Amino acid sequence: MSSRIPRALGLTLNSDVLRALDRLPWPSPARRDRVIALARALASTPGWPEEAQAVLVVRPDPPECVAVLGHFRDDELPRLRILAAQIEVELPRLRYVDYAEAERDCELLGARLVERLGLRELRSMHFVGIPRGGLIVLGMLSYVLDLPSTALGPPAKGAPVVVVDDCSLTGLRFHQFRADLFALRGEKSVVFAHLYSHPALRAAIEARHSEVVTVAAHDLTDAGPDLYGDGYRDWSTRWSGRTAGAAYWTGRPEPLAFAWSEPEFTLWNEVAQRDEVGWHLVPPDSCLRHRHEADPGRLPLQVQVADGGLVVLSDTTLWADREGEVLLADLRQERVVRLTGASADIWRVLVKCDSMEAAVQSMAATYAAEPDQLRTDLCQFAAELMERGFIVAGPRETVSPR
Repeated sequence: MSSRIPRALGLTLNSDVLRALDRLPWPSPARRDRVIALARALASTPGWPEEAQAVLVVRPDPPECVAVLGHFRDDELPRLRILAAQIEVELPRLRYVDYAEAERDCELLGARLVERLGLRELRSMHFVGIPRGGLIVLGMLSYVLDLPSTALGPPAKGAPVVVVDDCSLTGLRFHQFRADLFALRGEKSVVFAHLYSHPALRAAIEARHSEVVTVAAHDLTDAGPDLYGDGYRDWSTRWSGRTAGAAYWTGRPEPLAFAWSEPEFTLWNEVAQRDEVGWHLVPPDSCLRHRHEADPGRLPLQVQVADGGLVVLSDTTLWADREGEVLLADLRQERVVRLTGASADIWRVLVKCDSMEAAVQSMAATYAAEPDQLRTDLCQFAAELMERGFIVAGPRETVSPR
């Protein structure tokens, strides 16, 4: 197994991503705040090994970008690249459903259930929700249909049942819930009611189970043909094989997120030959689950403020202060320089002090050296960084400001 070495993978947020952030209903209308909100969502994604000492860094000012910096093995790099691609492809397609929209969706779902089955028939059926999102939708739907409390209790054996969920992307949750339901009670008639799904998924469920009727409030679209072209059929077949036939349909519908939860987005790591959990795209203050789940392996987040120190960073430079060291990254080449000791201290004063005098005083508090020597060290270090492309302007003693 390869050793861990400092690495970085970053992504400059393109215009499609920035427009997507502008349209999403996050609390603040300011783009800078929205970029930070996206970074908070990404940082809440679990599954990062502790030994990687990874940090998520965001620059919320133009050119906006995010990056993961840490100590990674070769076999961990594919996940980083896959996740970068997810932001570019999936975030512009993200559909976020807040509570107000969910109420409207439940009104529509209720109307479609009545149209399909009739109100009298519905009120004679038992309703169950697939935990946990389905329980939230079931609560709202019960008010829309004015269901009696007896309709929400445990169904009698063999009684017709309405199974409620917030969405169905592949049908895996319904597949397992239906199997458990039949094993316990032997239901012969099932209505699968949910807010969002692709029509092909519903058709596949009904084709496989003659006793199931599916009703959805909204249709999802499939971007698979556009994303994969002629290779879409093979891609879909491979994913179906990975679910051992439990999925009814595999495609690339628009990613969904609700005010209460964000369904997991799964990607395939071809190098490691395993599923990889995708990024969270919804910040914790806009998703109840993200606020309270206790999954390990989340990333600490650092915000890189606009240039205010003695040096001006290049557009592709990000840095992280982690465990006493500084990781200085050039995102163009995914290269990272690890600064420790005096080098790390010099870097910190160069990016944080607004004058050479303040920088010298800060260094003198730790290092017993003459002010002139400290000034020379700072300028020489800045000159080396400029030569290596990490900064584009430095102290007046090194280069004239641009």
